[in-house]
Amino acid sequence: MTGEVAQLPHHIRTKVNQWLYDGVTYRKICANLEQLGYPGFVHQYIQRWTKRGYQLWLHEREQRRYRLPLRLDRGEGRGEVSSCECAGPPASQKPIAVNCA
Repeated sequence: MTGEVAQLPHHIRTKVNQWLYDGVTYRKICANLEQLGYPGFVHQYIQRWTKRGYQLWLHEREQRRYRLPLRLDRGEGRGEVSSCECAGPPASQKPIAVNCA
């Protein structure tokens, strides 16, 4: 990617993407960047970013949304299965097949 926003450090580009996602205006994003030490941005730079870089960020964000989430606040990530619907019921609730023959 080329362009003014693409040349910003990753963590700053992430902020720009989040601001766009949150509906912050292009001019306000430029003002925010100036306050963070990145002067000289005009709203056209941000507008151009929305056509490519921001779209990629949205796509990656959507892809992450469909991955199996781990909720550490519920004790997951320590061998338990996530309670995400796509993971199915926990092993303790799955039926056990027993051959009685």
